[in-house]
Amino acid sequence: MTAEEARAKAVAAQKLLAAGLDPLEMKDAPAAAPVAIEARTFQQDADEFLRIRSARLKPSSRRYWLYTFGRYPELLQKPVAEVSEADILTALAPRTDEGKKRAFWIFRKILAWSKDQKHIATNPLGFKLESKIPLPRTPTDKHLPAMPFGNVPAFMSKLREDDMLASLCIQWIILTACRNTEGRDARWSEIDEKAGLWSIPASRMKQSRDHVVPLSSQALALLARLPRSSSRLFPGRKADTPLSPLPLYKLIPEGVTLHGFRTSFAGWAFEGGYPIPWIDLALAHIIGSQITRAYIRGTLVAERRPMMQRWGDFLDGAEILQKVDDPGEYRRGLSQLSTVTVNYIG
Repeated sequence: MTAEEARAKAVAAQKLLAAGLDPLEMKDAPAAAPVAIEARTFQQDADEFLRIRSARLKPSSRRYWLYTFGRYPELLQKPVAEVSEADILTALAPRTDEGKKRAFWIFRKILAWSKDQKHIATNPLGFKLESKIPLPRTPTDKHLPAMPFGNVPAFMSKLREDDMLASLCIQWIILTACRNTEGRDARWSEIDEKAGLWSIPASRMKQSRDHVVPLSSQALALLARLPRSSSRLFPGRKADTPLSPLPLYKLIPEGVTLHGFRTSFAGWAFEGGYPIPWIDLALAHIIGSQITRAYIRGTLVAERRPMMQRWGDFLDGAEILQKVDDPGEYRRGLSQLSTVTVNYIG
């Protein structure tokens, strides 16, 4: 038997398994009674696996899976029983290293499910192929370039010179110490101007937890400068989309990132003597261990409000960096911290 004939027999056996038939039994079946098998495609298994997995995926992750499916139509149209390691590696060849890693991981998950469902006999990516396509590694600490907090007031002053939406969006991100995506996609329905609060739902947060931002007088004043023609504070050009990050990056100095302004805020707050729990809650970080979080359940909005107001005043150039005035206020913050070990996750 040639290698080609052996491969054809293996493919035929996988098709029988996909149809719920035993290849050994079918081997002895009369030749006059052929069995018609409708082979499942890789696309069918991919769609079914994503449907099952969707409940555990964030919307952004689900979009990335669908994006990955859309990039490889020819591969996904193949019968899943015929998909080989070579097919996968050939399809992924044009991608960048990170794109290869993520797509490879997705396809291996799908094929593992296909094997569990007996749609295929073996997972062609079930063996270690890290030498060909390294799998995604556990993230390591990365420090994004940030502007020294002492330089931020001058930068804010320059931004205030115009009312471009991109400029206003950067100011909002800096004043609220939020993440770039959270700021650009802010909704009017999340804003309570009377209470001076911005309540971001868990569905839009990195840690999938609700986050409340006490708004300074400067942040509230900025709201008055925004158009109200959309459900978003900073609408994009297309309907129902947020402002693109590209015009924002054109306005910030080279070597600085939008995310880095969170570092600027954290540095200012730490140097100012504010308790670490307040800083981490302002940044929507996870605080300490699970046991510690069981005790610190509140959002400390009342405690954080003066901190955010002083940050706004600092950005206005109204005051230089000062330590927390009331030592008792500092001690109360530390008492809420106890023996917390802070988990910085950006």
